[in-house]
Amino acid sequence: MNIARALALVLGAAALVCGPFALALPSTHASNAKIAGRCFWMHGRLAYGNGTPDARIWRVGTKRMFGVFSASGEEEEEGVAPPAVERLIQSAPSDTDVFGDYDVCPLTRARPGWMQMVFIKRATHLVAVRR
Repeated sequence: MNIARALALVLGAAALVCGPFALALPSTHASNAKIAGRCFWMHGRLAYGNGTPDARIWRVGTKRMFGVFSASGEEEEEGVAPPAVERLIQSAPSDTDVFGDYDVCPLTRARPGWMQMVFIKRATHLVAVRR
C-alpha cells in the first residue's frame, strides 16, 4: 500500500512539473516546434531586411518587434510565412511590406527589451505597401 501511494505521488509530481511544457501544436505545423506560450492574433507589418532573423513583424501601435522563424524554430530563406503572404511578397518589389492580421505562436518567452521569436500560423486582411 505504501509503495502504491509513493508511486502515485511521484507520478503526480511529474505530471505537475511536465504539464505546462506539454502544449499541443496545431496539426498544420511540424510536430517538433517548441511553442513557448499561447498563440495570439496581432495587427502588424511584416518586412524583410538584414539581420537575423530577416523576417520581422512590427506590432502596429507599439515599439514591439517579433522575429519570424519557421514552425520548427529554424530560420529558413523561404517558407516562414503562409503561402498567401509568400505569394504577395514574391510578386511585389523588394521594398514592400505586408500589413495584415497575423496569428502567431511564440517560440520564446516575452522579455522586455528583447525580440520575441514567433512563427506565423495564418494571416488575413493582407495589404502590400511599398516603403
